[in-house]
Amino acid sequence: MLANQRIFKEDLTPNQGAALSEFIRQTILEEIDDQRGLSYKGTTARPYRWVRALTTYGVLRPDVDRIWTSWWSLATVGRAIATVQYISCLTYAEDENPVFAPWTHDEGGGPPCLWEFDGHLYTHRWLQPNVDFLKDALTGRQVSDVLIRAVERLIAQSEHQVASGIRDDLPLCIETVEARCAELPLLLATTQEPGSVVKINWSR
Repeated sequence: MLANQRIFKEDLTPNQGAALSEFIRQTILEEIDDQRGLSYKGTTARPYRWVRALTTYGVLRPDVDRIWTSWWSLATVGRAIATVQYISCLTYAEDENPVFAPWTHDEGGGPPCLWEFDGHLYTHRWLQPNVDFLKDALTGRQVSDVLIRAVERLIAQSEHQVASGIRDDLPLCIETVEARCAELPLLLATTQEPGSVVKINWSR
């Protein structure tokens, strides 16, 4: 039902729509807050849930910035861990990611696809306000800054060593990170119709 934008425009009052959006945002943030671990294998890993929920929300509602800002505030350990999970996908080749073990035929896996949507959506595309926000919010400099803060937030946590390694690798991978930061909004803005299967990879 929520995949149909007319529900928000025609079936719900503005107050009802706002309340529903808030409920969805809080549900996604609760999943982010519950994140633990920086070593995953197979497609059943929990990070896939929140990443797909985030990208799907960007299709449904125009205020993904409200999730993003709360998430990157690093107010909880889970938000710091989720930040490192996400940034690892911007940094490494699929078979070199230290957080997500490479894909295998039997178990799947590999890093989450940052532009993969979930659910029965009528049109797979981020709403333009969300695309515009991400173009400003996701840059190499901002990734570097938030990663440094995330590593500091994880001091005394079991995830600190892996997070520190990713922080140390970032300067060596900064060209890849910057290219993917610029490319991701374009990928999220690419329209895919129901039933179509479009295989897209990072350009680098």
